[in-house]
Amino acid sequence: MKNHYFITLVLLAAGLPQIHSIAQITGQTWQDVNFNGVLDDTEATQAQVNVTAYDGQGKLITSAVTDGNGAYVLDVPPGQRVRLNFINLPEGMVPVAGNSQILFATAPAQISLPFYNPTRFAGSKPRAVQAVYGLGNLDNKSLDALSSLVSYPAYAADTVKYAALAPFKQTGSVWGLAYDRARQVLFSAAIAKRLGALGTEGSGGIYITDSKSGDTRPFINLDALGFSTGNDQLRRDLSSDWAIAGHDSLMFSQVGKVGLGGLDISDDSRFLYTINLYDKHLYRITLKSSPNPQPSAPTPTLITRFPLPATSLKGGEARPFAVKYYNGKVYVGMVCDAQLSQKAEDLHAYVYMIEADEADPSKTKFKELTHFSLNYTRGVLDYGVTGWYPWTDNYLETVVLGQSGWMIYPQPILADIEFDTDGSMIVSMMDRLGHQTADVQLYRPDVTGSFLTARGLSGGDVLRLGKARNNFQIEQNGQAGARVSAGRSNGEGPGGGEFYRDDSFTSAGITWHHETAAGGLAILPDANSLLVSVREPDRSVTGGVKWFDNETGALTGALSVFPGGMKPGYFWKSNNVGDIELITELPETEIGDRVWIDNDGDGLQGADEPALPGITLQLYRNNELIGTTVSDENGTYHFNKQNVKETITSRTAYEVRIPFKQETGVLNPTATRQGSVAGIDNDAVSDPQGYAVMAFSTANPGEHIQHLDAGFQCSDKPRISSKMTCLNNQVQVSLTGHHETQRYDLVENDYYNGKTIYATANAIQADGLVAEKALPESGSYQATLRVYAPSGCYSDHFISTIDQPGCAFIPDNLSLKDPYSIAVYPNPSSGPIQLAYRGGASEGVLRIQITDKTGRVIETRTATLNNGYYLDRANVSKQPAGTYLITVKEGNRKTTKTIVNP
Repeated sequence: MKNHYFITLVLLAAGLPQIHSIAQITGQTWQDVNFNGVLDDTEATQAQVNVTAYDGQGKLITSAVTDGNGAYVLDVPPGQRVRLNFINLPEGMVPVAGNSQILFATAPAQISLPFYNPTRFAGSKPRAVQAVYGLGNLDNKSLDALSSLVSYPAYAADTVKYAALAPFKQTGSVWGLAYDRARQVLFSAAIAKRLGALGTEGSGGIYITDSKSGDTRPFINLDALGFSTGNDQLRRDLSSDWAIAGHDSLMFSQVGKVGLGGLDISDDSRFLYTINLYDKHLYRITLKSSPNPQPSAPTPTLITRFPLPATSLKGGEARPFAVKYYNGKVYVGMVCDAQLSQKAEDLHAYVYMIEADEADPSKTKFKELTHFSLNYTRGVLDYGVTGWYPWTDNYLETVVLGQSGWMIYPQPILADIEFDTDGSMIVSMMDRLGHQTADVQLYRPDVTGSFLTARGLSGGDVLRLGKARNNFQIEQNGQAGARVSAGRSNGEGPGGGEFYRDDSFTSAGITWHHETAAGGLAILPDANSLLVSVREPDRSVTGGVKWFDNETGALTGALSVFPGGMKPGYFWKSNNVGDIELITELPETEIGDRVWIDNDGDGLQGADEPALPGITLQLYRNNELIGTTVSDENGTYHFNKQNVKETITSRTAYEVRIPFKQETGVLNPTATRQGSVAGIDNDAVSDPQGYAVMAFSTANPGEHIQHLDAGFQCSDKPRISSKMTCLNNQVQVSLTGHHETQRYDLVENDYYNGKTIYATANAIQADGLVAEKALPESGSYQATLRVYAPSGCYSDHFISTIDQPGCAFIPDNLSLKDPYSIAVYPNPSSGPIQLAYRGGASEGVLRIQITDKTGRVIETRTATLNNGYYLDRANVSKQPAGTYLITVKEGNRKTTKTIVNP
């Protein structure tokens, strides 16, 4: 950003070093999960954010890294204007509205940066939707009043109530849920559940529900499109009367192996992701847009399959299920079922990641993020059953020894994945037996014996994994990362304790079941809350949700989402509820940044270049004016719902236009896009229609466009000349061509690093005198003079004593009173000498010649008088020892002096 005008003057100070006191620029960074711009008690500060400060020349002054409290301190001279860059925000985070990662400040100052993850925006009244299961065939009359999807307020409260959203008979049994915020519709995916009917689209069905009206219809049938999700010839023996025990025996072995698993949607609402449990592939379904807000059904060409990693597993097969879309990546959870070895030590869980949005399956690979053993101590489900068991397809193995009326045999499915604000991963382990059993079911204790009835009882788990440098570490004895739960040493988790400790059912002071999780998760960052689907959350024989505090792992609320007490049509003690999905608002998208005067015309914002307030800016879409705003005193501007007549939508082309004709005058554009840093370069391009335009496209909802900067040339940049007078070891500097409204400042540096603005700069005297100081006795001085116009525009002028004749300090031993006289010091000298000549006139041309005593010429030079003096250096030390003559010819007059080189 350096742009100096060199003028022939020398400004010399008294020789004292420049000393600055130190001020501070301080602030904090944090995850503003409620998006209010205030650091609240429940919000996490952010460490390891880099904060750098640059001066007006673009030079780094200092930098800092935020500490554990998100705080930073920058030592900056008081009054110094700087550009602050906030770098290394956590993945997926963007500054909240009205903020930017590049800010301008004057020390001392307090500058904080709140940021958020737009995908976690909940809005004012988020709701949760949860899957509920009905027992028997779809023609079962007891299912008429049942809902497969229910909704309730997402925040825990004593007054929370649920409401029906979609009838069970329109979807059948579904588990995976994904909410499309752009279209305001909910997708739900079929689950193959024993004794629970599938919907009209079978095991490969996905349904779509309007989140407001509840209108539900089929969306896609993967089997019908040629993607098999199971044996479509499988005989189902479902009861049409809940009171009559059902068989459905062939489905017992198929649970977790056919149908669909989890379901999620990309942040931009373009892709739907699910797991086909039958072929063990991740499916990407491209959502076609249509005039209707609801997307039309995809064709086979819009479906892409990603083969899951061929992990070498001991004693069993990989069983995938969980799908999570987060920060542009897809996460898949699976377990080794240990079904071959039937050894609990072979039970392991795995989480993989892939960037799948635009990926070619043949070129994109999954990356393992973590794996951990499931052979850990858990709480008792009932009748002494604890831990995780290898998968089994033999129903007799699930019958509790000595309790023929109960099937309790927990088999792990990694069903859901969430991420907390501190980077931790949360996984939900679902009990497979909860989908293999119900409450009124028949089984034979032997091949020829009579049928007996039995009830299934399931119990999953919720585990927290702390974020490590390159992976995730499973919680140990109730601690995950830096967070510690009161569940330490309760004997119900990895390492002897559990973080989310209240996942049990207690009634009348008795804890009947220590593990009740049913597989579904949802996270509310602004409430620091985790929603977990459970059976019997607050009463016997029902299902619903529990809320947990993500900081402490403590229980904060519970809600049943269907009537308790063995009501007809519901599953009772087995998995009676499924996934949880949040119905949230789309965050608004804001557009803006800064307008400034590009003083040096390089197209880059310098910290000391003035803002341009009062500039009218216009927002266009498809050549239609949709918003107008005016830059504030800092040059900043924003387009949002306050000044735009329609919603700013994602992935849409817009233009910001700035008319050249403004009330403040006519704008002249500067150089465009000169730098690699998006937040400091000029993005405005001149249009022949009389405006500067910044064309761009929005990204995902809530990802603010905060780097559209427009620079314009100075209209009143000072144009001055100078005059310098050196006499009697004094220098005077004066300006000509200046205006009485202009002001100046001067710093002793080869570039301007001062702290003055127009308002604090020095007035220029009527005679233009700006400096009068003594010349230094030795060395040289450099200084920069900055002259300001009232607009803040300025011109910098570099000043130096180097190679400026007539402005060197004249010591006493070189002082000459008589005209046509020469002084040499020191003399004799074995090194350089100082030479002074006082002429007969104040100005004139001199010819200087140095010869030896034989007359041989050693050096000849031409010089000029300056105020009657000529000062310079000479050196004969490299010549042989002896006597030398220096002759100065002024006009026809010669003056000679002897030099001795010892």
